[in-house]
Amino acid sequence: MSSIKKILVLGAGELGTQVLLSLAQHSRLNKIVVSVLLRPSSIASTQPQKVRELSLLREHNIQLVPGDLVADSQESLAQTFRGYDTIIGCTGFVAGRGTQSKVTQAVLAAEVPRYIPWQFGVDYDIIGRGSAQDLFDEQLDVRDLLRSQTKTRWKIISTGMFISFLFEPSFGVVDMENSSICALGGWDTKVTVTAPEDIGKLTAEIVLGLEPDVAFDNRPTFVAGDTISYAELLRIVEDVTGRTFTKSVRTVEAAKADLAKEPDNSLYKYQVVFGEGRGVAWDLSTTWNHESGVNVLSVKEYASRPLVCPFYPDSLRSYPNFSGYGHDCVAKQDCDSIKAPISNAQGDEILQKDLAGFEQCVCALPNAKALNANQYGALVSYAFNTGCGGLQQAWTAAMTSKNFDSICADLPHTNTLNGVLDNRRKKEAALCSTPTTQMCGC
Repeated sequence: MSSIKKILVLGAGELGTQVLLSLAQHSRLNKIVVSVLLRPSSIASTQPQKVRELSLLREHNIQLVPGDLVADSQESLAQTFRGYDTIIGCTGFVAGRGTQSKVTQAVLAAEVPRYIPWQFGVDYDIIGRGSAQDLFDEQLDVRDLLRSQTKTRWKIISTGMFISFLFEPSFGVVDMENSSICALGGWDTKVTVTAPEDIGKLTAEIVLGLEPDVAFDNRPTFVAGDTISYAELLRIVEDVTGRTFTKSVRTVEAAKADLAKEPDNSLYKYQVVFGEGRGVAWDLSTTWNHESGVNVLSVKEYASRPLVCPFYPDSLRSYPNFSGYGHDCVAKQDCDSIKAPISNAQGDEILQKDLAGFEQCVCALPNAKALNANQYGALVSYAFNTGCGGLQQAWTAAMTSKNFDSICADLPHTNTLNGVLDNRRKKEAALCSTPTTQMCGC
């Protein structure tokens, strides 16, 4: 098999950025060229936050390639893909139904020698078709496409859930603010999780650290940061925080009953799948990283470091009592200066600094000065969550026409990560729709 010379990563979101940086910093990169496919609007953006993100990529000699996985035709994508010998998909379900199949078909049409599809998640083969989360069927369609051909060699990297989801209040497991924890299925149910930065590191090590014919062996590889039961998770959060948590169980039967009433509720779909516990957990001792001796973060290590600082201010400019606060000290390179637990005053200071760039992103939108304070606050929260590129893509058209009411109305259904962020979006919409005579500070 020919050596790797040109790698194209699809997307530079939370996971894509970690994969890109890990590839760019790998000791065996040598003369391999690493590129990333981004929407043309993202590449041309003048938003301060987006400019900083792109500058980071350029500093690591990562080439920016214009393209849109959703808007571009399969033929157009295939034409772009022909220039690369290795493609890594890092754009998840947020791209919409059919995108993963479309991208895979374009990869195969272009006869790209090596491919890692977006399958960074559960064991879809074990879960099978017809699960509560219907989006998983498309992942099986992708596997069928790959297994039906021989020209493109592939590797699926199964990682389990992003470790951060356990601590995302809207996912309904750990709620640090209210000191509560909910077990999905039961306290003995297990779940496998991995941190995005570790997924990036492991992906780069598989792609560049192994010989190509070994790495791309046409089968799934399982990795994990940790595999724990919800009872073990309870012990960890109580040990790390020194607090006693209120306990509850979200049974599969209850989740299915709620899903029957709201069949489009993605959160309920995930609760059923993870509550059933089938295909969502595997033994750490059998994982590639364990067998290869690659160190990754466990749940206890993740919860013990100041990566995510839970912080709920009583009043924050024009968006009071709004949502949890996450500061990525790894990306900001300031972990050494933050010693957990932090005080509210320290959290305030960190949050104000982080928000500044996203406030500028909102103010740079067309007609931003006409926003009232609550509309502005909702959009700052959205930008903080999705990035400046996501903000621009979602709301530039409505801002240009000053259709602010449509923004408030559409927020609950926009970029919800298939239901995981439903609660956050509903809160943003409620704030956006709350009348006020106070204008924004743009």
